[in-house]
Amino acid sequence: MPLRGVSPPSGLGYNQKSSTSCGRAERSRSPSVKQPFIISSETRKRCRVQPATIEALDHFATVNLEHYHLLYGSPLLDFSLYLRNGQEILEFMQTHEFSRSILDQLAETMRGYYDNTDILVHKGDLARLERCLNVVRRGYYKQALEAHPSLKSKIAPLLASLGEISQGIVGGGISEGLVTNATITAQRLVANLGDPADAILKATKLVQLAPVLYDHAALVAVVAPAIATLPQAPSIEIKDLADLALSGLFHDIGRTVMPTAIVRLPTRDYPTEYEEPKTHTTDGFDVLCNAINQGVMLPETIAQVVLEHHERFGGGGYPRGRQGRAEDDPLDGIQTFVRIVGIADTYVSLIMPRPGQPSLSPQGALATMRQSETDFDPDYFRPFQKMIQAKAAALFSATNDGSKGASKGKILIIDEGRVAKIQK
Repeated sequence: MPLRGVSPPSGLGYNQKSSTSCGRAERSRSPSVKQPFIISSETRKRCRVQPATIEALDHFATVNLEHYHLLYGSPLLDFSLYLRNGQEILEFMQTHEFSRSILDQLAETMRGYYDNTDILVHKGDLARLERCLNVVRRGYYKQALEAHPSLKSKIAPLLASLGEISQGIVGGGISEGLVTNATITAQRLVANLGDPADAILKATKLVQLAPVLYDHAALVAVVAPAIATLPQAPSIEIKDLADLALSGLFHDIGRTVMPTAIVRLPTRDYPTEYEEPKTHTTDGFDVLCNAINQGVMLPETIAQVVLEHHERFGGGGYPRGRQGRAEDDPLDGIQTFVRIVGIADTYVSLIMPRPGQPSLSPQGALATMRQSETDFDPDYFRPFQKMIQAKAAALFSATNDGSKGASKGKILIIDEGRVAKIQK
């Protein structure tokens, strides 16, 4: 049940294997890659500049990299975009000078390992930013479904709504109103899930045909409850499926507080010397527990998914090194929601393009996942395999390795925040 005013006993922290309570996470930081972003003299002359003092920064909010690409679909912006570069804030693009070339220059700060750079918007313009992104997203969904009517389903508009909520999570944090909206949407998702195979495969095809629509957390929120309702999967009570969808929606919230240079690491498997990306689990746990402690109505099971979704069924995951099922081993085992979201998270990551690797078809994603099959609970992974093997060919060529799975577009987001252009 939802928790209010949760306060763990003194000394009981997340890193104790027996604990599932919300406590302050401990973390180990590695040095970040540091490379300054150089502002040209021409740009400096064009932009209004102010010192990036604490007082000045208090008036700005960060434009999250996950959703920046949607700005390319707007005919104009009715707000300015700013770049914080070190100790300066530059008004990089004013409303009267909207251009995609300037958006490209800002996007350049996302591509490299630049230190101390952020794209900002004035807090007074946050509502304008959210409205702009939502209008663009809905337009893209409408275009995609008109072009591919076979993908129309009750899930498609809910996927768009989940993307908007995900945008709100990464842009404005966890508010009571946002959680209420997320809960209602998750309940509608479960009520309209229908054939789980159809939900997974149509959602996959939709975001591959229109990659600008890709939102990692929103898609995981659809795939996780669908996996849980596949034939031969252990049954989960209907009333709990909405919480599973919410777990998928919030699972990566820790990435919103990570240094952007780390979020933009260009590989799917982070180098072992980079411990910092792993802290998105503990950072997210802290963020979610703080919201719960302040009265936001979210079940503690969601905080546990945030913390443990990189644990692996056969061991070797992080941050706790759990393995197996909690039903069999309450001390060291992995909870059911965590095991399911782990499968959904991996699948969703594989079906979208990454640097140096094209998107994979469901069959290609399954083949990759089977190389590390012991990472996943077979009670849910085997039904997932059977579904892909039996039904994916209807929407995806059985021989497709994934390189043809995604249509081309203007711009797309990869690696939860890394921006990369692709050709038309």
